[in-house]
Amino acid sequence: MPGHLNSLVRHVSEGLGGVRQRLDVAGATEFRFPVKEELRQRGGTDYVAVPLPFSDGQITTMTLTSDDPAGFTAADLGMVFQCPFGLSRFYETMTLLQKTSTLLTTYLGKRSGNRVLNGETQRGAGEKINAAILTCDLRVSTQLAGYLLRLAYLEF
Repeated sequence: MPGHLNSLVRHVSEGLGGVRQRLDVAGATEFRFPVKEELRQRGGTDYVAVPLPFSDGQITTMTLTSDDPAGFTAADLGMVFQCPFGLSRFYETMTLLQKTSTLLTTYLGKRSGNRVLNGETQRGAGEKINAAILTCDLRVSTQLAGYLLRLAYLEF
């Protein structure tokens, strides 16, 4: 994605450190990123991008924009730079929970996936459900799948 290649988020997530940029200062050239102009046009005056390191080494990024004419104060920035460790653990946990939920619902279905995720299953336990199972084998279907294009095979 071209937008990501020239972004502050990429800069920070590749381990190059945090960024603080005034948006209302003409001629600021230390970092030239398209998002700065967009934020400035929306009334932004100051921008901060802070690394949020995950336990596996991945680095995500927290970004903040101020619309206060004075931008972020030293006290604001002090609080921002005290937060990354706790925020990164929280965000990492939420990200893992979302990935786990997606994986379980993809392979087990929404109902069963949620039950597994919530610890509502036990080894050997089960329940009876009404279900229909269809099994079929088409003659020469494997050979056709290798020969025909996918859409032609599905229409066949």
